Amino acid sequence: MTIANESVSHNLKEKVLQGGLYLFFRQSMGLIISVGGMFLLTRIIGPKNYGIYSSVIAILMYGVSIGGLGINVYLVRNEKKLLESDYNQAFTVLFFTNTIITILGLLFANYLGKWLSNPDIIYPFVVLVCTLPLQSFIIPGTAKIERSLNYKAIAYIELVGQITYYSTAIFLAYMDCGVWAPVVGYWIQQIMISIGTLWASRYMPRLTKNLNDLKDMVQYGIGYSSSMWVWQIRSLINPLIVGKFLGAEAVGIVALAIRVVEALSFVKKITWRISISALAKVQGDNKKLKDAVDEGMMVQVIAVGPFLVGFSLLSPYIIPIVFGQKWMSLSIIFPFIALSYLINSVFNMHSSVLYVKKENWSVTLFHMVHVIIFFISSIIFVPLLGVAGYGWAEVAAFLGYIVIHYKLSKHMKASYKKAVPWIIGFIPLLFVNFANNIFVILLMFLPLLMVIINKNSRYAVLKYKNYIIRRSV
Repeated sequence: MTIANESVSHNLKEKVLQGGLYLFFRQSMGLIISVGGMFLLTRIIGPKNYGIYSSVIAILMYGVSIGGLGINVYLVRNEKKLLESDYNQAFTVLFFTNTIITILGLLFANYLGKWLSNPDIIYPFVVLVCTLPLQSFIIPGTAKIERSLNYKAIAYIELVGQITYYSTAIFLAYMDCGVWAPVVGYWIQQIMISIGTLWASRYMPRLTKNLNDLKDMVQYGIGYSSSMWVWQIRSLINPLIVGKFLGAEAVGIVALAIRVVEALSFVKKITWRISISALAKVQGDNKKLKDAVDEGMMVQVIAVGPFLVGFSLLSPYIIPIVFGQKWMSLSIIFPFIALSYLINSVFNMHSSVLYVKKENWSVTLFHMVHVIIFFISSIIFVPLLGVAGYGWAEVAAFLGYIVIHYKLSKHMKASYKKAVPWIIGFIPLLFVNFANNIFVILLMFLPLLMVIINKNSRYAVLKYKNYIIRRSV
């Protein structure tokens, strides 16, 4: 290697390291801002207004995902040197698709109000769906910044956008603007992100007629994103099914429970990324890959479980203090959603392996089965059981994991013996507030005690950490 090459390599490593630090800073600060802002905003505007906003945002985010066509992945991961014309081509396609989806959304608004028997949702939906074309500016600009490894700019843009959103929304909420507080906050956030992205990327979008690589761009993007589009249908069940049968207030309660669980599961994302790195190192050796999966399933559960259990145990005291008495129904649905994330933390290792093995269709099939069961179950259980019915639909959808277990078994026989004792220990504690007998509560603590004193489990995290270090070197 020449001195020039060594210098380039050193500069690249330095950029990646600095970028990682900036992203870590952004994640940490973003979590604090998000949690604090969410507590204040939901307490002020209440379940009904938050439910209307959550319904609109859930549908909007699905539109953002579909309208993006996975082009951001194509732009960021493309190995060839991209020209300005490539970004203009992406901008042109995105502007066209997002404009079409915006028009469809405007036509769909009245039907949405009728389906939910809630005319109050129509105007917030109309206003927010008009933000979709802004994605045409954000996606190419962000991709250009990422390709230059300028993670500092990305971190600042995202943080400024987040601060802008919550400061605007909370101020307007105090001014008694109701659902319009987060709606206006979201609009201003998207404008700020668009301006910041274009400025940092030094990119000036232009419509182009020359779409030479359109086929490759769209095929790559859709091929990568299609399985996630199926999975993201889950996010529509709360606004469209719970909203249909129980109204906006119930949607708000379920949506906030999901947000709380996601915030408490932040460690899961870190351990999942570490696990992915290890899988990439050993993908050619099935024995080592199996060991990584077996250990990874257990660590994922351990990473998520304590935080979820802690909130569940303290929820009778936390909810009225942090959110207010009007949010007390949160304690009914939280354990079910927490259980869903706990079980998913086991099986997302399966998805990772199948992606490594280029079995994208297998993952898509699992997503389809899971979502279909979840959808049908929610239609049955929500009208019968209320908010808890959404939770029981989540439990019924666990049957879908049989599919991904079967698909993985064609490559390896995953062992659940390290993860299952922890799941058995955590589950009763998630539902401890459903028990009103002190003897029953004490019995619920026994499984976790058995796990803790188990020799194999006691050193589980340490073993996995050492394993990751060895495989990553």
